[in-house]
Amino acid sequence: MANSIEYGKRLIPQILDDLASTEPDRILYSIAKSSDISQGFQQVSARNFARAVDKTAWLLRKQIGESKTLQSVGYIGPRKISL
Repeated sequence: MANSIEYGKRLIPQILDDLASTEPDRILYSIAKSSDISQGFQQVSARNFARAVDKTAWLLRKQIGESKTLQSVGYIGPRKISL
């Protein structure tokens, strides 16, 4: 399912949703399970990453509320991904 928005004019979440729709099992990231890489890697698919982005957006909306103007939100903290 191709997005009707012209390339170069889509936002990153739109690109991610398109990828999750067309190639849901595509691995986007491999993250070491610990500092000892012999423990292996956790694979993050396009589907799971898109779900994480959606959940984060809904959490932010619930915590901060919906704005009538464009506002930026920054994050400083751990970079651990929990699936």
